[in-house]
Amino acid sequence: MSTVIGVSGRMNSGKTTLTNELAKKLDCKVVSFGDYVRKLAAERGLPLERIQLQKLGQDLVDNNLHSFCLEVISQGNEKPYNTLIIDGIRHKVVLQKIKELIPSQNFFFVFIKTTEEVLIERDETRPLSTPRELLEKDPTEIEVVNSLESFADIVIDNSSDIRISCDLIITRLCLNKEMN
Repeated sequence: MSTVIGVSGRMNSGKTTLTNELAKKLDCKVVSFGDYVRKLAAERGLPLERIQLQKLGQDLVDNNLHSFCLEVISQGNEKPYNTLIIDGIRHKVVLQKIKELIPSQNFFFVFIKTTEEVLIERDETRPLSTPRELLEKDPTEIEVVNSLESFADIVIDNSSDIRISCDLIITRLCLNKEMN
């Protein structure tokens, strides 16, 4: 795999929408930390509510970070891809571990920035099982809001057209490849 694109952002910021659209344009595979945690929760008979998923995700980060990251990344190894997109990077230590596992010249990190107005609108169309105010008190959500953006190779304002956002990412990715 030659390029790995990591995507981060707040709940309902459009991470999955962006990664799916980007995957279509790049003809590549998407793997997801959120999908992996939901699958594991279901296997363990745990509720699939956001608060439970946050706890399980934090437990995986705290107790088995290396394996957790490898398991998620390996979901994309069914066949060789030139590009892999990792949806839902929500911890600084996860980002650091991925950078250890993937050569830096092959990793590109995208942060999706979304206005409060857009988040409220999305919360209405895709309701959260627990109020956002409670969920955002979780240390993971605080970390997403307060620190992950600073590590991004590109910050996307997701209040614009998704196709424009994808084109910006692809252009920046091409520029980065030329510089390396």
